[in-house]
Amino acid sequence: MEVVMTYGDMEAFLAIMRHGSITAAAEALFITQPALSRKLKSLERELGFRLFERVQGRHKLSLTGKGQEFVPLAEKWMALYRETEFYKSGDAQATLKIGAVDSIHTYLLPPVLQTQLKWHPEVRLSLTLVHDWTAYSEIAERKCDLAIVDAVYYAAHVRSTPMFRDRMVVVSRTPFQTTHLSPSALDCAREVCVSWTPEFLEWHDYWYGISNPPKVSVDKMSLMEYFLAESNTWALMPNTAAQALARRGGYYLCELDAPPPDRTCYLLQDSVNSSPPCEAFLEIFRQTLRANPDLEALV
Repeated sequence: MEVVMTYGDMEAFLAIMRHGSITAAAEALFITQPALSRKLKSLERELGFRLFERVQGRHKLSLTGKGQEFVPLAEKWMALYRETEFYKSGDAQATLKIGAVDSIHTYLLPPVLQTQLKWHPEVRLSLTLVHDWTAYSEIAERKCDLAIVDAVYYAAHVRSTPMFRDRMVVVSRTPFQTTHLSPSALDCAREVCVSWTPEFLEWHDYWYGISNPPKVSVDKMSLMEYFLAESNTWALMPNTAAQALARRGGYYLCELDAPPPDRTCYLLQDSVNSSPPCEAFLEIFRQTLRANPDLEALV
């Protein structure tokens, strides 16, 4: 018997599998629950077996044995479908969707993206600001092809690869009197603080305590730069960001005797699927990291 499967049916199955319920998957796909249920039933009818266990009173769905076996086949089917669509539409229509946390977008990616546009002008770029905790779902739901973050979590069907390590330094618009400082020599009342990573926050609490808040806490690099313009303020930041500011002029850097843990940044991508534009961008990114003296490349 010929089995006819559509992109919508396969997308529905994988979304339900990742989100664990019809309700959550329907919200992620922006369709109604009845429409999503129809797609699932259509796929099960074509296959001739149930993909999920249905237990009355339970909203959480679990895969049947056959459903578990079908997952890798569905992912391969989707990968082949996307690759076919890519070649049908031609390179001129290809769009590479890249997500990154704010500091990487601001200070690290611009030269990478310039090279990408120069070497591959046929590929359009779509850039998105993501947070560590949302980037994984952006990849899983195909909203981003690649994402670059500074915290690692487990997420099904998302592969994380450590790309580079970045040490933390102190930056100010006021010159330092020495090349190295003890953390205790810095006045928290003058700090512009970014909560870089959980490890950074542990270090910060150890040295300054939770009862000693910074002058201002921000989550955007533009705000950090704005508040650093005030005399005698300071901030801790990754060396790549600090060096980018120093090259503009008017910013001064200082090392710490007992610095926060280095920031490790990770590339997120689908654990199975990749495309020619993704691979081309990653090669440029790897080359750029290896040539950057401000960080430690891990690839």
